Amino acid sequence: MTTPCSPRLRTLVLSGALLATLVASVWPGDEHVPTPDIVAAIPRANAVPEDKRVMSDLPSLDDGLQRPFTNVEPDDLFSSKDWRPPPPKQKPSAPPQAAPMPPPFPYAVAGSINDGDGWLIVFARDYRTFSLRSGEVLENTYRIDTIDATSVTVTFLPLGRSQVVRTAAAD
Repeated sequence: MTTPCSPRLRTLVLSGALLATLVASVWPGDEHVPTPDIVAAIPRANAVPEDKRVMSDLPSLDDGLQRPFTNVEPDDLFSSKDWRPPPPKQKPSAPPQAAPMPPPFPYAVAGSINDGDGWLIVFARDYRTFSLRSGEVLENTYRIDTIDATSVTVTFLPLGRSQVVRTAAAD
């Protein structure tokens, strides 16, 4: 906590600080600083006296003042201005994406049988076999649509896309 001081004491302290600053700035420093010797300029051997110089040696002042010729009209300073922001830029439309394709059919056709009820197709994968007829679903992923002697049409259920799988009889 600070204690209030009288205006007279404050004036004396600040006056003392000012006096100390003035004395420190004017106090004589090191008076024995050597001054550098002044050396006369050495004349050049091929120098021409000033009175004998030829005026044609000096560059012309108007050479730097020439402006290139342009056909550009100056802007009209008093034309009307439009202070509205520019319209938003149109984002380039992305090319239409191709419909996703189903993965390659992961089952091998092990055989097919045409009995009195229609075609029966046998698929094999990882030492397992599956016997299916038209309309049945294979492991909740593929639906068997049609079966004939040379091919099987299956639908990949997550995408609803059909694929044609060739049977061994077609080879």
